[in-house]
Amino acid sequence: MRKRSHRRIRPTGHVLTPDQVRQMVTPIHIALKLLPLGLYTEQHAHDLAAFLSVAQVAAEDARREDIVKAGADGALVLLAMRDRVRAGRAWNVTADERDKLTRCVVVIDRWFRTQTSARWIRAMRKVYAMSARAWEQGLGELDLISEAA
Repeated sequence: MRKRSHRRIRPTGHVLTPDQVRQMVTPIHIALKLLPLGLYTEQHAHDLAAFLSVAQVAAEDARREDIVKAGADGALVLLAMRDRVRAGRAWNVTADERDKLTRCVVVIDRWFRTQTSARWIRAMRKVYAMSARAWEQGLGELDLISEAA
């Protein structure tokens, strides 16, 4: 009798093309470039928070603790920025915070390019579900960051 080899479950999806990556990551890098110019807005913070949240969920799925930590470090900087805005100041960061945030985004961006679209879609669905539950609980915009960090 001939033994059958066990089937490997292969991930569905494909590695994102350079154009797809560019469309998703360019707004994040632009937001980082706007930080020292004073042109950073709440919408940029939302984009960055979404990017970090999806990256953290995808990294947890892939069991990449270094990427999860990078996302958490970026979320801590966003929390500090949000707290300053709630205290009546503008969206700004210190030089150290900007460097830390840039390092986090670059680390996630490099990892982002090697993952399949299926992993990102699963992560986005989880983040949408988390956001919907938070919204039902009465949490506002950017309040979900504190749960991720």
